[in-house]
Amino acid sequence: MSVSYDAARLERVLAGAADRLIDATEKGFLVVGPITPAQLLGRSVDDLTLPLAVIDSVSLEHNIALMADYCRSAGVQLAPHAKTAMSPQIFGRQLRGGAWGLSVANVTQARICIDYGVRRVLIANEIVDPREIAWLARAIDTTGAEVTCFVDSVRGIRMLADELRRQRLGGPLPVLLEIGEADHRSGVRTTEAAIEVATAVYIEPTVRLVGVAGFEGVLAGDRSQDSIDRVDAFCGRILEVAAGIERFIEPGRDEPMILSAGGSVFFDRVASLLVCGGPRFLARNVILRSGGYVTHDHGYLGLLSPLATSADHFMAAIEVRGVVLSVAEPTKAIVAVGKRDVGSDLAPPTPIRAWCRSAPPRDLAQVVVSSMNDQHAHLMRRDRQPLEGILEVGDVVALGIAHPCTTFDRWRFIPIVEEGVIVDVAQTYF
Repeated sequence: MSVSYDAARLERVLAGAADRLIDATEKGFLVVGPITPAQLLGRSVDDLTLPLAVIDSVSLEHNIALMADYCRSAGVQLAPHAKTAMSPQIFGRQLRGGAWGLSVANVTQARICIDYGVRRVLIANEIVDPREIAWLARAIDTTGAEVTCFVDSVRGIRMLADELRRQRLGGPLPVLLEIGEADHRSGVRTTEAAIEVATAVYIEPTVRLVGVAGFEGVLAGDRSQDSIDRVDAFCGRILEVAAGIERFIEPGRDEPMILSAGGSVFFDRVASLLVCGGPRFLARNVILRSGGYVTHDHGYLGLLSPLATSADHFMAAIEVRGVVLSVAEPTKAIVAVGKRDVGSDLAPPTPIRAWCRSAPPRDLAQVVVSSMNDQHAHLMRRDRQPLEGILEVGDVVALGIAHPCTTFDRWRFIPIVEEGVIVDVAQTYF
Protein backbone atom coordinates (compact mmCIF):
# COMPACT_ATOMS: atom_id res chain seq x y z
CA MET A 1 0.00 0.00 0.00
CA SER A 2 1.25 3.47 -0.88
CA VAL A 3 1.37 5.99 1.96
CA SER A 4 -0.82 8.41 0.01
CA TYR A 5 -3.34 5.90 -1.33
CA ASP A 6 -4.34 2.26 -1.40
CA ALA A 7 -3.54 1.38 -5.01
CA ALA A 8 -5.48 -1.89 -4.99
CA ARG A 9 -8.61 -0.28 -3.59
CA LEU A 10 -8.38 2.65 -6.00
CA GLU A 11 -8.19 0.35 -9.02
CA ARG A 12 -10.99 -1.86 -7.69
CA VAL A 13 -13.37 1.03 -7.08
CA LEU A 14 -12.49 2.65 -10.41
CA ALA A 15 -13.28 -0.63 -12.15
CA GLY A 16 -16.66 -0.68 -10.43
CA ALA A 17 -17.31 2.92 -11.46
CA ALA A 18 -16.71 1.92 -15.09
CA ASP A 19 -19.92 -0.13 -14.86
CA ARG A 20 -21.99 2.78 -13.51
CA LEU A 21 -24.98 3.36 -15.79
CA ILE A 22 -25.10 6.65 -17.71
CA ASP A 23 -28.73 7.44 -18.41
CA ALA A 24 -29.86 8.94 -21.71
CA THR A 25 -30.99 12.05 -19.81
CA GLU A 26 -27.36 13.01 -19.10
CA LYS A 27 -26.05 15.82 -21.26
CA GLY A 28 -24.27 14.37 -24.29
CA PHE A 29 -25.71 10.86 -23.97
CA LEU A 30 -29.13 11.33 -25.58
CA VAL A 31 -28.67 8.79 -28.38
CA VAL A 32 -26.23 6.33 -26.77
CA GLY A 33 -27.63 6.00 -23.25
CA PRO A 34 -28.27 4.10 -21.14
CA ILE A 35 -24.65 2.98 -21.37
CA THR A 36 -21.70 2.43 -19.06
CA PRO A 37 -18.29 4.11 -19.27
CA ALA A 38 -16.76 0.70 -20.01
CA GLN A 39 -19.03 0.32 -23.02
CA LEU A 40 -17.96 3.74 -24.33
CA LEU A 41 -14.27 2.88 -24.53
CA GLY A 42 -13.06 2.79 -28.12
CA ARG A 43 -16.05 4.67 -29.50
CA SER A 44 -15.78 7.98 -31.31
CA VAL A 45 -16.59 11.03 -29.22
CA ASP A 46 -18.65 12.16 -32.22
CA ASP A 47 -21.20 9.47 -31.29
CA LEU A 48 -22.25 11.72 -28.39
CA THR A 49 -24.60 14.69 -28.66
CA LEU A 50 -24.04 18.36 -27.93
CA PRO A 51 -23.39 20.31 -25.80
CA LEU A 52 -20.53 18.21 -24.51
CA ALA A 53 -17.48 18.74 -22.30
CA VAL A 54 -14.43 16.86 -23.57
CA ILE A 55 -11.03 16.23 -21.94
CA ASP A 56 -7.91 15.52 -24.00
CA SER A 57 -6.02 12.59 -22.45
CA VAL A 58 -2.57 13.52 -23.77
CA SER A 59 -2.78 17.08 -22.43
CA LEU A 60 -4.13 15.83 -19.09
CA GLU A 61 -1.22 13.42 -18.61
CA HIS A 62 1.26 16.07 -19.74
CA ASN A 63 0.01 18.51 -17.09
CA ILE A 64 0.14 15.90 -14.33
CA ALA A 65 3.70 14.91 -15.22
CA LEU A 66 4.86 18.52 -15.62
CA MET A 67 3.56 19.56 -12.19
CA ALA A 68 5.05 16.46 -10.55
CA ASP A 69 8.43 17.22 -12.14
CA TYR A 70 8.24 20.86 -11.05
CA CYS A 71 7.51 19.92 -7.44
CA ARG A 72 10.38 17.43 -7.34
CA SER A 73 12.82 19.99 -8.70
CA ALA A 74 11.54 22.68 -6.29
CA GLY A 75 11.82 20.41 -3.27
CA VAL A 76 8.11 20.53 -2.38
CA GLN A 77 5.27 18.03 -2.07
CA LEU A 78 2.02 18.22 -4.01
CA ALA A 79 -1.45 17.60 -2.58
CA PRO A 80 -3.50 18.65 -5.64
CA HIS A 81 -6.85 20.19 -4.83
CA ALA A 82 -9.38 17.55 -5.87
CA LYS A 83 -12.24 20.08 -5.85
CA THR A 84 -11.20 21.28 -9.33
CA ALA A 85 -12.65 18.21 -11.04
CA MET A 86 -13.85 16.15 -8.07
CA SER A 87 -13.32 13.15 -10.31
CA PRO A 88 -11.67 9.89 -9.16
CA GLN A 89 -10.66 9.13 -12.75
CA ILE A 90 -8.59 12.34 -12.67
CA PHE A 91 -7.30 12.37 -9.09
CA GLY A 92 -6.39 8.70 -9.54
CA ARG A 93 -4.00 9.77 -12.29
CA GLN A 94 -2.53 12.44 -10.03
CA LEU A 95 -1.93 9.92 -7.24
CA ARG A 96 -0.27 7.50 -9.65
CA GLY A 97 1.88 10.45 -10.73
CA GLY A 98 3.35 10.73 -7.25
CA ALA A 99 1.05 13.14 -5.37
CA TRP A 100 1.75 13.34 -1.61
CA GLY A 101 -2.00 13.19 -1.00
CA LEU A 102 -5.10 15.15 -1.98
CA SER A 103 -6.56 18.45 -0.82
CA VAL A 104 -10.32 18.89 -0.57
CA ALA A 105 -12.67 21.69 0.45
CA ASN A 106 -14.98 19.86 2.87
CA VAL A 107 -15.79 16.58 4.58
CA THR A 108 -18.09 15.38 1.79
CA GLN A 109 -15.23 15.66 -0.69
CA ALA A 110 -12.95 13.94 1.82
CA ARG A 111 -15.41 11.05 1.96
CA ILE A 112 -15.30 10.58 -1.83
CA CYS A 113 -11.51 10.47 -1.71
CA ILE A 114 -11.39 8.05 1.22
CA ASP A 115 -13.98 5.80 -0.43
CA TYR A 116 -11.68 5.58 -3.45
CA GLY A 117 -8.71 4.54 -1.36
CA VAL A 118 -7.00 7.88 -0.69
CA ARG A 119 -5.14 7.58 2.59
CA ARG A 120 -3.75 11.10 2.99
CA VAL A 121 -6.33 13.90 2.80
CA LEU A 122 -5.86 17.58 3.62
CA ILE A 123 -9.18 19.37 4.24
CA ALA A 124 -8.28 22.97 3.39
CA ASN A 125 -10.97 24.37 5.63
CA GLU A 126 -12.20 24.54 9.20
CA ILE A 127 -14.61 21.82 10.39
CA VAL A 128 -17.14 22.84 13.04
CA ASP A 129 -20.28 20.81 12.24
CA PRO A 130 -20.44 18.07 14.93
CA ARG A 131 -22.06 15.63 12.50
CA GLU A 132 -19.19 16.01 10.05
CA ILE A 133 -16.63 15.73 12.83
CA ALA A 134 -18.30 12.55 14.08
CA TRP A 135 -18.30 10.99 10.61
CA LEU A 136 -14.69 11.94 10.07
CA ALA A 137 -13.61 10.40 13.38
CA ARG A 138 -15.35 7.13 12.51
CA ALA A 139 -13.85 7.11 9.01
CA ILE A 140 -10.34 7.64 10.37
CA ASP A 141 -10.76 4.82 12.89
CA THR A 142 -12.24 2.49 10.25
CA THR A 143 -9.88 3.15 7.34
CA GLY A 144 -6.72 4.41 8.97
CA ALA A 145 -6.77 7.45 6.66
CA GLU A 146 -4.51 10.33 7.65
CA VAL A 147 -6.71 13.45 7.61
CA THR A 148 -5.60 16.98 8.42
CA CYS A 149 -7.82 20.08 8.60
CA PHE A 150 -7.49 23.82 9.21
CA VAL A 151 -8.20 25.75 12.43
CA ASP A 152 -8.38 29.51 12.96
CA SER A 153 -10.27 30.14 16.22
CA VAL A 154 -10.34 29.00 19.83
CA ARG A 155 -14.08 28.32 19.62
CA GLY A 156 -13.64 26.24 16.47
CA ILE A 157 -10.90 24.19 18.14
CA ARG A 158 -13.09 23.49 21.16
CA MET A 159 -15.99 22.39 18.95
CA LEU A 160 -13.66 20.11 16.99
CA ALA A 161 -11.93 18.73 20.08
CA ASP A 162 -15.14 18.16 22.07
CA GLU A 163 -16.74 16.07 19.32
CA LEU A 164 -13.54 14.09 18.75
CA ARG A 165 -13.52 13.36 22.48
CA ARG A 166 -17.12 12.12 22.32
CA GLN A 167 -16.23 9.90 19.37
CA ARG A 168 -13.14 8.58 21.19
CA LEU A 169 -10.83 9.01 18.21
CA GLY A 170 -7.80 6.77 18.68
CA GLY A 171 -5.23 9.54 18.37
CA PRO A 172 -5.10 13.33 18.09
CA LEU A 173 -6.29 14.82 14.80
CA PRO A 174 -3.54 16.80 13.04
CA VAL A 175 -4.50 20.41 12.26
CA LEU A 176 -2.91 23.32 10.40
CA LEU A 177 -3.25 26.86 11.68
CA GLU A 178 -4.67 28.91 8.82
CA ILE A 179 -3.34 32.41 8.11
CA GLY A 180 -5.62 34.90 6.35
CA GLU A 181 -5.76 38.50 5.18
CA ALA A 182 -8.28 41.24 6.01
CA ASP A 183 -11.35 41.36 3.76
CA HIS A 184 -10.63 37.90 2.40
CA ARG A 185 -11.43 34.36 3.49
CA SER A 186 -10.88 32.48 6.75
CA GLY A 187 -7.62 32.43 8.72
CA VAL A 188 -6.20 34.34 11.69
CA ARG A 189 -5.30 37.94 10.93
CA THR A 190 -2.47 38.60 13.38
CA THR A 191 0.48 36.81 14.94
CA GLU A 192 -1.07 37.41 18.36
CA ALA A 193 -4.25 35.60 17.26
CA ALA A 194 -2.12 32.79 15.83
CA ILE A 195 -0.38 32.29 19.17
CA GLU A 196 -3.74 32.23 20.96
CA VAL A 197 -5.09 29.58 18.59
CA ALA A 198 -1.88 27.55 18.74
CA THR A 199 -2.03 27.58 22.53
CA ALA A 200 -5.64 26.35 22.45
CA VAL A 201 -4.63 23.44 20.22
CA TYR A 202 -1.66 22.59 22.43
CA ILE A 203 -3.77 22.08 25.55
CA GLU A 204 -6.35 19.89 23.77
CA PRO A 205 -5.33 16.20 23.74
CA THR A 206 -7.64 15.31 20.84
CA VAL A 207 -5.89 17.62 18.34
CA ARG A 208 -2.26 18.42 17.55
CA LEU A 209 -0.79 21.30 15.60
CA VAL A 210 1.40 20.12 12.69
CA GLY A 211 2.01 23.36 10.80
CA VAL A 212 0.73 26.53 9.17
CA ALA A 213 -1.30 27.05 5.98
CA GLY A 214 -2.84 29.80 3.88
CA PHE A 215 -4.03 30.59 0.37
CA GLU A 216 -2.40 33.37 -1.58
CA GLY A 217 -4.64 33.13 -4.65
CA VAL A 218 -7.32 35.44 -3.21
CA LEU A 219 -4.83 38.29 -2.88
CA ALA A 220 -4.13 39.00 -6.54
CA GLY A 221 -5.72 38.52 -9.96
CA ASP A 222 -2.70 39.05 -12.19
CA ARG A 223 1.07 38.64 -12.20
CA SER A 224 1.97 42.30 -11.97
CA GLN A 225 4.82 43.26 -9.68
CA ASP A 226 2.33 44.65 -7.17
CA SER A 227 0.49 41.31 -7.09
CA ILE A 228 3.70 39.35 -6.71
CA ASP A 229 4.76 41.65 -3.88
CA ARG A 230 1.47 40.94 -2.05
CA VAL A 231 1.89 37.20 -2.51
CA ASP A 232 5.50 37.35 -1.32
CA ALA A 233 4.47 39.34 1.75
CA PHE A 234 1.80 36.76 2.54
CA CYS A 235 4.34 33.94 2.30
CA GLY A 236 6.51 35.96 4.65
CA ARG A 237 3.64 36.08 7.14
CA ILE A 238 3.29 32.30 6.99
CA LEU A 239 6.99 31.95 7.79
CA GLU A 240 6.80 34.55 10.56
CA VAL A 241 3.86 32.84 12.22
CA ALA A 242 5.47 29.42 11.81
CA ALA A 243 8.59 30.63 13.60
CA GLY A 244 6.49 32.28 16.31
CA ILE A 245 4.45 29.19 17.15
CA GLU A 246 7.07 26.52 16.50
CA ARG A 247 7.08 25.54 20.18
CA PHE A 248 3.40 24.50 19.88
CA ILE A 249 3.85 22.39 16.75
CA GLU A 250 3.87 18.62 17.16
CA PRO A 251 4.54 17.01 13.78
CA GLY A 252 4.66 13.26 13.33
CA ARG A 253 7.69 11.23 14.30
CA ASP A 254 10.79 12.29 12.33
CA GLU A 255 8.68 14.75 10.30
CA PRO A 256 9.17 18.52 10.11
CA MET A 257 6.32 21.00 10.38
CA ILE A 258 4.05 21.44 7.38
CA LEU A 259 3.83 24.74 5.52
CA SER A 260 1.06 24.69 2.92
CA ALA A 261 -0.21 27.16 0.33
CA GLY A 262 -0.11 27.45 -3.44
CA GLY A 263 -2.84 27.60 -6.06
CA SER A 264 -2.18 27.28 -9.79
CA VAL A 265 -1.12 30.92 -10.36
CA PHE A 266 1.55 31.67 -7.74
CA PHE A 267 2.88 28.24 -6.84
CA ASP A 268 6.34 29.32 -8.03
CA ARG A 269 6.49 32.13 -5.47
CA VAL A 270 5.13 29.88 -2.72
CA ALA A 271 7.63 27.11 -3.47
CA SER A 272 10.60 29.46 -3.62
CA LEU A 273 9.79 31.46 -0.49
CA LEU A 274 8.43 28.75 1.80
CA VAL A 275 11.32 26.38 1.02
CA CYS A 276 14.15 28.89 1.33
CA GLY A 277 12.72 31.80 3.34
CA GLY A 278 12.46 32.36 7.06
CA PRO A 279 14.85 31.29 9.81
CA ARG A 280 17.35 28.59 8.85
CA PHE A 281 16.42 26.58 11.95
CA LEU A 282 12.83 26.21 10.70
CA ALA A 283 12.61 22.64 9.38
CA ARG A 284 9.61 22.42 7.07
CA ASN A 285 7.75 20.19 4.64
CA VAL A 286 6.22 22.50 2.01
CA ILE A 287 3.01 21.19 0.45
CA LEU A 288 1.42 22.88 -2.56
CA ARG A 289 -2.34 22.55 -3.07
CA SER A 290 -2.58 23.57 -6.74
CA GLY A 291 -5.63 22.13 -8.52
CA GLY A 292 -6.56 23.95 -11.73
CA TYR A 293 -3.29 23.06 -13.47
CA VAL A 294 -4.55 19.52 -14.08
CA THR A 295 -6.69 20.57 -17.04
CA HIS A 296 -5.42 24.16 -17.24
CA ASP A 297 -7.60 26.43 -19.41
CA HIS A 298 -7.69 28.86 -22.33
CA GLY A 299 -8.31 31.91 -20.16
CA TYR A 300 -7.40 32.67 -16.55
CA LEU A 301 -4.71 30.04 -15.93
CA GLY A 302 -3.61 30.14 -19.54
CA LEU A 303 -2.63 33.77 -19.04
CA LEU A 304 -1.38 33.73 -15.45
CA SER A 305 0.36 30.39 -14.93
CA PRO A 306 4.01 30.85 -13.90
CA LEU A 307 4.93 28.41 -16.69
CA ALA A 308 2.88 30.21 -19.35
CA THR A 309 5.95 31.47 -21.21
CA SER A 310 8.13 28.41 -20.57
CA ALA A 311 9.11 26.04 -23.35
CA ASP A 312 7.40 23.27 -21.40
CA HIS A 313 4.08 24.65 -20.20
CA PHE A 314 0.67 23.41 -19.16
CA MET A 315 -1.76 22.58 -21.95
CA ALA A 316 -5.48 23.32 -22.01
CA ALA A 317 -7.01 19.86 -21.68
CA ILE A 318 -10.73 20.63 -21.47
CA GLU A 319 -13.18 22.24 -23.88
CA VAL A 320 -16.95 22.46 -24.20
CA ARG A 321 -18.51 21.85 -27.61
CA GLY A 322 -21.82 23.13 -28.94
CA VAL A 323 -23.66 23.57 -32.22
CA VAL A 324 -24.47 26.84 -33.98
CA LEU A 325 -28.25 27.17 -33.77
CA SER A 326 -28.76 30.49 -35.47
CA VAL A 327 -27.09 33.27 -37.43
CA ALA A 328 -30.23 35.41 -37.55
CA GLU A 329 -28.05 38.52 -37.59
CA PRO A 330 -25.06 38.60 -39.97
CA THR A 331 -22.70 39.61 -37.16
CA LYS A 332 -23.90 37.23 -34.42
CA ALA A 333 -23.99 33.44 -34.09
CA ILE A 334 -25.90 31.69 -31.31
CA VAL A 335 -24.24 28.53 -30.00
CA ALA A 336 -26.05 26.02 -27.78
CA VAL A 337 -23.62 26.32 -24.85
CA GLY A 338 -24.61 28.46 -21.86
CA LYS A 339 -23.89 29.21 -18.23
CA ARG A 340 -25.36 25.82 -17.32
CA ASP A 341 -22.59 24.17 -19.35
CA VAL A 342 -19.44 26.24 -18.87
CA GLY A 343 -18.02 28.49 -16.16
CA SER A 344 -18.12 32.23 -16.88
CA ASP A 345 -17.38 33.65 -13.43
CA LEU A 346 -13.84 34.82 -14.26
CA ALA A 347 -14.25 35.39 -18.00
CA PRO A 348 -16.41 34.12 -20.86
CA PRO A 349 -15.23 31.04 -22.74
CA THR A 350 -12.87 31.40 -25.71
CA PRO A 351 -13.91 30.21 -29.19
CA ILE A 352 -11.15 27.91 -30.46
CA ARG A 353 -12.26 26.25 -33.67
CA ALA A 354 -15.33 25.28 -35.69
CA TRP A 355 -16.06 22.49 -38.12
CA CYS A 356 -18.92 20.92 -40.03
CA ARG A 357 -19.17 17.21 -40.83
CA SER A 358 -15.93 16.00 -42.45
CA ALA A 359 -14.55 19.44 -43.31
CA PRO A 360 -11.28 20.43 -41.58
CA PRO A 361 -11.66 22.67 -38.52
CA ARG A 362 -11.46 26.44 -38.91
CA ASP A 363 -9.57 28.63 -36.46
CA LEU A 364 -11.74 31.11 -34.53
CA ALA A 365 -9.03 33.44 -33.25
CA GLN A 366 -10.97 36.44 -34.59
CA VAL A 367 -14.19 35.42 -32.78
CA VAL A 368 -15.21 36.18 -29.19
CA VAL A 369 -18.12 35.35 -26.89
CA SER A 370 -19.87 38.68 -26.43
CA SER A 371 -22.45 37.48 -23.88
CA MET A 372 -23.99 34.34 -22.41
CA ASN A 373 -27.43 33.17 -21.32
CA ASP A 374 -28.41 30.02 -19.44
CA GLN A 375 -28.31 27.89 -22.61
CA HIS A 376 -26.74 30.13 -25.26
CA ALA A 377 -23.43 31.78 -26.09
CA HIS A 378 -23.42 34.81 -28.40
CA LEU A 379 -20.43 34.81 -30.76
CA MET A 380 -19.18 37.81 -32.76
CA ARG A 381 -16.07 38.79 -34.66
CA ARG A 382 -13.70 41.09 -32.80
CA ASP A 383 -14.09 43.67 -35.56
CA ARG A 384 -17.91 43.17 -35.54
CA GLN A 385 -17.88 42.32 -39.24
CA PRO A 386 -20.24 39.65 -40.71
CA LEU A 387 -19.57 36.01 -39.83
CA GLU A 388 -20.18 34.72 -43.34
CA GLY A 389 -17.62 32.04 -44.18
CA ILE A 390 -16.60 31.77 -40.54
CA LEU A 391 -19.66 30.35 -38.78
CA GLU A 392 -22.78 28.77 -40.26
CA VAL A 393 -25.86 27.08 -38.79
CA GLY A 394 -24.98 23.49 -37.94
CA ASP A 395 -21.27 24.09 -37.31
CA VAL A 396 -19.76 22.54 -34.21
CA VAL A 397 -17.86 25.07 -32.09
CA ALA A 398 -15.21 24.18 -29.49
CA LEU A 399 -15.01 26.63 -26.62
CA GLY A 400 -12.03 26.89 -24.30
CA ILE A 401 -12.87 27.62 -20.68
CA ALA A 402 -11.58 30.35 -18.38
CA HIS A 403 -11.96 28.53 -15.05
CA PRO A 404 -11.98 24.72 -14.73
CA CYS A 405 -13.35 24.77 -11.17
CA THR A 406 -16.71 26.20 -12.28
CA THR A 407 -17.04 24.09 -15.41
CA PHE A 408 -16.58 20.59 -14.01
CA ASP A 409 -19.51 20.93 -11.64
CA ARG A 410 -21.88 21.31 -14.60
CA TRP A 411 -21.13 17.76 -15.82
CA ARG A 412 -21.45 14.33 -14.21
CA PHE A 413 -19.81 12.41 -17.07
CA ILE A 414 -17.04 13.82 -19.28
CA PRO A 415 -15.39 11.69 -21.98
CA ILE A 416 -11.59 11.63 -21.94
CA VAL A 417 -10.42 11.25 -25.51
CA GLU A 418 -7.30 10.57 -27.51
CA GLU A 419 -7.44 11.54 -31.19
CA GLY A 420 -11.22 11.59 -31.01
CA VAL A 421 -11.54 8.11 -29.43
CA ILE A 422 -12.94 7.72 -25.91
CA VAL A 423 -10.31 6.18 -23.60
CA ASP A 424 -11.96 6.92 -20.24
CA VAL A 425 -14.89 8.79 -18.73
CA ALA A 426 -14.37 11.29 -15.90
CA GLN A 427 -17.19 10.96 -13.37
CA THR A 428 -17.67 13.94 -11.07
CA TYR A 429 -19.08 14.20 -7.54
CA PHE A 430 -20.34 17.67 -6.58
